[in-house]
Formats: sequence, structure tokens, C-alpha cells
Amino acid sequence: MVAALIAIVWFFIRSRTLSTAPEGDEASTNGPPKFRISNIENALFRSKVEGETVRSSLSRGIAAFHVERLGPRQRFLLTLPDGDLEVRGTRFVVIIDGEKTKQVDVAEGVVALRLRGHDEILLSAGDRWPGAGSGRPTLFFMDLAPKDAAAPENPSPND
Repeated sequence: MVAALIAIVWFFIRSRTLSTAPEGDEASTNGPPKFRISNIENALFRSKVEGETVRSSLSRGIAAFHVERLGPRQRFLLTLPDGDLEVRGTRFVVIIDGEKTKQVDVAEGVVALRLRGHDEILLSAGDRWPGAGSGRPTLFFMDLAPKDAAAPENPSPND
């Protein structure tokens, strides 16, 4: 699980360097949305383009998604084992375990999470489902920064 968390952090840091099309660029709103899916841990996913809609599915594992800002008619839909998620241009990570959605972390933008038996939930940048009260550890990206190499963890008694 530690490796997965490190991979998630790496994805978000690396994703911040991606260039996006300038606002008002008509070429970015014609055709299907631009997206990238990264397999972080044992992810099984598929994607199909239908005109200006991308329909993806994630049936297991951990995957990171980067969907560029969508045009007025573009859609990106993600089918999950127990519901679906719709994107409006964002970066997010989904964890599937045992045929259930275990976690959704949104780094940028907004997603609509619709799980069977639950009302639709809108998640914005910085939001996580389930929330911090779920018993799952909350990931603070700053906590994963390397420690200062100049400060020894266990100073010797002679120092």
C-alpha cells in the first residue's frame, strides 16, 4: 500500500507539469476529450471512444486519470463495479478492491460519483471519498516529502 501511495503522489507531481490547450482553443473541444490513464497498481481498465464521448471502465486495482478540460459536448464516463463517475476535466485516482470502489481522490477539477444505493456526490479538488472519518488513512502529500538530510534522525551522544 505504501508503494501505491508513493505512486499516487508521483502521478500528481508529474501531472502538474503537463501542458494544456489554451482557453478558447477550438481544436481542444472538437472530437473526443483528451485523456490519460495510468496503471498505478494492478489496474484493469478499458476505454472506448464514441464521437465526443469516452466511455472507460475500471474493474480492479488503482488507476490515475487525467482528463483535460472538456468542451460543451464532450463527456468522459467511468464505469465502476458498483456505479459510475462522470468527469468535467480533472485529475483523480480511483481504488477498486473486491468489486467495490474503495476510494476516490480528486487532485483537480470536479467529478460526480454515483454509486448504487447512494445519492450522487460531487467531489472537487482536494476531496476524497470516503471522507477522513471512514477509517482509511488520510494522505497529506507534504508528509511524504523527504526529511532534511542535514538533520540526523538518531544523533550520537558525542554530538
